[in-house]
Amino acid sequence: MRIYDTVIIGGGAAGMAAAVMLAGPGLSVAIAEKGPRVGRKLLATGSGTCNLSNTHVSLENYHSLCGNAKDFVLPSLEGFSPERAREFFRSIGTETEADRRGRIYPVCRSAAAVLDCLRMAYMSAGAEELTGFEVTGIQNENGFFTVTGTDGRKCAGRCVLVTAGSGAAPQLGGNDKSGECLESFGIRLTGQVPVITQIKTDMRFIKAVKGLRVTARLAVKEGGRELCGATDELLFTDAGLSGPAALYVSRDVSVKTAGGARGLRAEVDFLPDREAGEMIRARKHLDRPADELLTGLLNRRIGQTVLRYSGIDTTGKKCGQLTDGEINRVISAVTGFTAEITGVAGMKEAQAAAGGVDLSEVCPATMELKKQPGIFCAGEMLDIDGDCGGYNLQWAWSSAHTASEAIKRRLSPPGRRV
Repeated sequence: MRIYDTVIIGGGAAGMAAAVMLAGPGLSVAIAEKGPRVGRKLLATGSGTCNLSNTHVSLENYHSLCGNAKDFVLPSLEGFSPERAREFFRSIGTETEADRRGRIYPVCRSAAAVLDCLRMAYMSAGAEELTGFEVTGIQNENGFFTVTGTDGRKCAGRCVLVTAGSGAAPQLGGNDKSGECLESFGIRLTGQVPVITQIKTDMRFIKAVKGLRVTARLAVKEGGRELCGATDELLFTDAGLSGPAALYVSRDVSVKTAGGARGLRAEVDFLPDREAGEMIRARKHLDRPADELLTGLLNRRIGQTVLRYSGIDTTGKKCGQLTDGEINRVISAVTGFTAEITGVAGMKEAQAAAGGVDLSEVCPATMELKKQPGIFCAGEMLDIDGDCGGYNLQWAWSSAHTASEAIKRRLSPPGRRV
């Protein structure tokens, strides 16, 4: 059984970044990955374009089910900001650029290229990949940690970094049982719920606009109170709502519905930041059938669906024959097109998950387990989840950096050079 300086459990974004940061002269590193290859979830990020980070990263972009996310992520984000992340990727051969919304991508828009650069960097520095190695347990033995796989293989590390991710996207290696290898140390784990995922709704009117994309404001309401909202591209699907606007608000929906909440509503404003009333009233003077009132202002199929949703009778009428009351109902429908929310898509469709290792178990300045010095966690393994837009990958890089620096300090006692 070989003993490494550090065994990294999980070959996802955080694990691979940590391997680059740790491997090199004086430190031996191995990645134990349960799948046949590393980086499968990274390849799917940004629909294959790899949204690496966001220039607008702030504490407000991070959440936790059971802890104070803002206080926990602060040391890591200060120590490894989006600017530092871009420098890191430049150092391994990946040039980046930011779009007008602050989302940072590789210039080549290729997740595969990012994966290649990470692997080349840590393998050239001497790190090893142990694929097909699904970890079942970690034991503290004689000053190092023995890591055992389901196939009986074993390796050991003076330190262990657990970056095994969450249950999101199980078809790409996600596993909501990944934290069980820490239970022998008495580590508390929260349950997990899917986030950054599709919102399921009543389909009475949505099915008529399935497949269409619009820029709109989507608000989630409970009773008369708005829980959250976003203005971005919205996609109508065969189950409800997707696209960036829906993905952004899906966390609140997922947490609420997992907690048993009912009566949530999705409200769409098709003309956000516009004088919708003035624009629609002016169309009353168009010489056309009333069921074409919104054609040219909205997508024709959406416009006619909104008219049906408003409940007005356009049969045999011209636009000019619509009453002021009917026009007002159309305005309300355009700015408040509502569908009952029935839930969210499951882990298979989710880009991330909320939940994981309880934050109270981990030192935020080092990512080290308080109950077991020498074992560290990073990335989505922890009860931290970020908003849609590159924030989860930024957390992967930042937390991997915090853990890597702490591991180097731990493995560098007086007289040993790392």
